[in-house]
Order: sequence, then structure tokens, then C-alpha cells
Amino acid sequence: MKLFRTIEAVAEGHYCVGDVITFTLNDGEEVEALAVKQEQDGMIFVLVDCLRKEYSMNRTSSNREGYKSCALRKALNTEILDRFPAEIREKMVAFDSGDLLRLPTEREIFGHNPYGEKEPEDVEQWESMKDRRNRIAFQGRQELLRVEQELHPWR
Repeated sequence: MKLFRTIEAVAEGHYCVGDVITFTLNDGEEVEALAVKQEQDGMIFVLVDCLRKEYSMNRTSSNREGYKSCALRKALNTEILDRFPAEIREKMVAFDSGDLLRLPTEREIFGHNPYGEKEPEDVEQWESMKDRRNRIAFQGRQELLRVEQELHPWR
């Protein structure tokens, strides 16, 4: 028999891969972020579920222009980042691109990238993404709670 136990703790700036932090965006939306990769200057987190509002890559909802010049990248680092509480933003460290928020790459999620741009060989699938459930995101946490209630009304 396996036992999985979740404990609640106050993190003093030290996170481990697999930790989940929960916080409320400035507009009241609650989100969870999963620690997925330790880097020298900090931990990379990914949102467990999508935000309620949908954002397109660009006007044609394609990746035709690439990520570097897309509307979604701009939204991530302006209006979406602005929704993060100050206490979270203060802890964020910019990626090499200078962005504080970015999308995970195809290889980081799936372990390979037959469709995306070529990635360096040192980019690997995040360990937590090897579990298929972690590669599935609902449209905002409220949608997840609604689906769980439908599937398990006794909880």
C-alpha cells in the first residue's frame, strides 16, 4: 500500500521539486503553482491549471510568428504578471530572455518536440511532467472544482 501525505508548511524561500504553492491573484482568482525544476538562481514553477481567461498566441490563434514576437508573450509579462501579488513578484527571477513569465517548451512538457522549434539538447522533460495528470490543465481552478464535484458528489 502506498500513502501520499500532503502537509501545509510555511516556506522560507526554499522550495523542493513537487511543492505546490497556492496564492490569490490581485483580481481574486486562486491559482496553484507546481515546482518543476531547480536552477542555480531559483525554482521554476508552472501553473497547475490554466487561468480562467483565455489568451491567444496571436490574432490568428496560431504560432506562425513564433513565441518571441507573439501577443501571448507580451500579455504574460504585462497584464498577467500585473495580476500576481507583490509578494510573489518580488521573489521572481528573470529567465535568460528577461521575461519573468514564460510558456513551458514542448520538450519540457512532453519530453520531445516534433512540432516546435529545435531546442538545445540540455532541455529535458520536467520530472513531474512524466506523470500524464500533470500535463493536463483545466480552464481555471473553479472548472476543476466543478468537475470534481460532478465526478465525486460525496466529497
